[in-house]
Amino acid sequence: MANKNIFRVAVVCMFFILTSCYTPKTTDSRVHGSSKWDQVPSKTSDSKSAHTPKKTRYIEDTPRNRTLNLSGLKISETEYGGVERWYAVDKYGDEKVNVRFQVGYFKENQTGFILFEGGSQGELALYHRDGLDLRWDWGRNASGYRYSIVIQPDGTGLYYDFSTSVDGTSKPRDIYKMRKF
Repeated sequence: MANKNIFRVAVVCMFFILTSCYTPKTTDSRVHGSSKWDQVPSKTSDSKSAHTPKKTRYIEDTPRNRTLNLSGLKISETEYGGVERWYAVDKYGDEKVNVRFQVGYFKENQTGFILFEGGSQGELALYHRDGLDLRWDWGRNASGYRYSIVIQPDGTGLYYDFSTSVDGTSKPRDIYKMRKF
């Protein structure tokens, strides 16, 4: 009798574990190896259908207490007064796209960071306001910084790669839509 009760409890526990971990499949095309934080779902949703799963806005739901690995240092987003942060998606194309990178800064000391893709690993960066633009520079070398991200007031993000520049100037290598989250 005791074995049957243990079996029943185990079956009930497995049911709850499996149902709590179940995530219904959506029509998003997933990239192999990407995490749920990499996806920005379509803005279209049918709220009238009771059987349609609710669409989740993955990147916007990222907690504000992540531990970031920045240039080999582990820093919590709650340190230094919290963070302000943006994510980048392709400027042109479908709304169902991967997050390309994230930028942000710590509010108390204005230290910036860039995170690769939708993750929590990246580099420390020099953050500053340049007129109305926000700017992150990283990858220091003898002649300055090798890379920059600039966010214009309209939300356009510009990526610059100075690593091959002879005179320290460069045209934007890529253009993104930047969204604050």
